Amino acid sequence: MEEVFVKNIIQGFNRYYSYGIIELNDYKLRSNWALVKSLAFNEKRVIVFVNTLDDIDYLAMASNLKIMLNCEEIELFRILIKDKKDEYLNTIDYEGKVELILDVYNKKIAGSGLISEEVVQELLNVTNSLQSEAAGKSEPKPCITYSLIALNVLMFIITAFLSQNFIDSDKNVLIKLGAKYNELISKGEYYRFITSMFLHGGLLHVVLNMYSLYFIGPLIEKVFGRVKYLIIYFISGITAAIFSYLFSDSVSIGASGAIFGLLGATLIFAVKVRNALGKEFLRSVVSVIAINLFIGLTMPNIDNYAHLGGLIGGVIVTLLLSMIKQSEVAR
Repeated sequence: MEEVFVKNIIQGFNRYYSYGIIELNDYKLRSNWALVKSLAFNEKRVIVFVNTLDDIDYLAMASNLKIMLNCEEIELFRILIKDKKDEYLNTIDYEGKVELILDVYNKKIAGSGLISEEVVQELLNVTNSLQSEAAGKSEPKPCITYSLIALNVLMFIITAFLSQNFIDSDKNVLIKLGAKYNELISKGEYYRFITSMFLHGGLLHVVLNMYSLYFIGPLIEKVFGRVKYLIIYFISGITAAIFSYLFSDSVSIGASGAIFGLLGATLIFAVKVRNALGKEFLRSVVSVIAINLFIGLTMPNIDNYAHLGGLIGGVIVTLLLSMIKQSEVAR
């Protein structure tokens, strides 16, 4: 049963992240099968699964792998799979022996500061996929995205009702409901930095923004999780409103600033997984951002400062969240 689990993990890395599979028979490993992926500059990443914390001559292994794989550098990662309640593994100093402990029993990952965050995320995704398949569960629905869309649509319906117009929202109604309005923010109504991101100027405005959120949101919700997704969304939206407040006197509303923040988060994710998913995904993300910024610059009545602020906010908060995650893994 344990060997089947290791085999499934190896197959998961192969299926989802295009790792190759090689056989290593001359070492006391948990599995004779290891994972390999080509990196830049004639370097290859090799992931092996160890059986215990007993010492293995990994320097000799790395040297042999260079010859075997015909490369100049080897990025070697060792993963110990803990599928029993071995309490001693929680306190033992394993640094230098393994980079990662996959604790199947307690459903968590422990690791040293040497492990690549990309490998950690790949392992998390593979194990989560295996657990979902084993439980016969389908992919979880993006509930946060649906909730955000529902809230935006609800606020639009209220705005349209008060404006007595479903095509164009009344400016005075928008101000009363919490639009970004510099004069009132200067008097202390800072809540408008948040409320403004749930208001829209008309039917076309809300449809376009919710269409974008529907396609971008689920990816960020899946990759970062619901809590971090909400953090990215709200911080980006607030940053967008602050930029608009600082650089524009116009009344400003809409979810586009927060959506640009999600694009910023997607950009960071694409950079991190460019070796796994290929650079085409990264180029596509950059193209989408560039096109949307260009559209904003060439069309009237678009708050470009909010878009830029949201994008910058999304990038910064995503990087900070990644640093926090990396610090947790290091502990």
